[in-house]
Amino acid sequence: DDEQLYMYWRDLDTYDDIFDTAVPSNQIVHGPDPNTNTCDYNGTTYVTPFTDGSLLHGDSPNLRRAGWGVYFGPHSPANVSQPLRANNQSVYRAELRALAHVVRVTACHVWVKSDCKSVVNTMNRMLDGQLTTHQIQQLRDADLWQYIYDIIRGNEQYYKITWTPSHLDDGDVLAEQLTEQLGLLRRALVCDALLFGEHA
Repeated sequence: DDEQLYMYWRDLDTYDDIFDTAVPSNQIVHGPDPNTNTCDYNGTTYVTPFTDGSLLHGDSPNLRRAGWGVYFGPHSPANVSQPLRANNQSVYRAELRALAHVVRVTACHVWVKSDCKSVVNTMNRMLDGQLTTHQIQQLRDADLWQYIYDIIRGNEQYYKITWTPSHLDDGDVLAEQLTEQLGLLRRALVCDALLFGEHA
């Protein structure tokens, strides 16, 4: 039936190349530029990306489909919105995958704004050195947390992350831009569910 066919197509789309593919050089954010949002704190300028995750058909184990997005600023080549390529289709993993994208493509001071409290809290514990390697391996979606840890280890001072409910306290314009970015993703996921195919 249609649900079984959708499950078949979804299972073909679980490979995430974050673990074994280099970042294209044009996507690396080396510091503030006209295409990135920034803020100043204690004499340091931080790039301030906004992250988010989304889930469709969350009540159906077979049809649930997640996606994630990151917004660095207008026309930034590091902006992205993609379906979540994983067996575990959840909002939490989508939010975490967005954070992994940020640490993957930044080579500067970065202050992440996320509306997922649990991801923010765990990341702050990691930045404060409160998590051992064994504890990281026991975390939910440990593969992504280990990936993040391997990148930030020894460079924790370059990262900050705060919880920003619905991203609205940083201005309606930024919220509107991120909503538009993720709106495109959600429409792609709807097409994915209807047409049984992938729409990145």
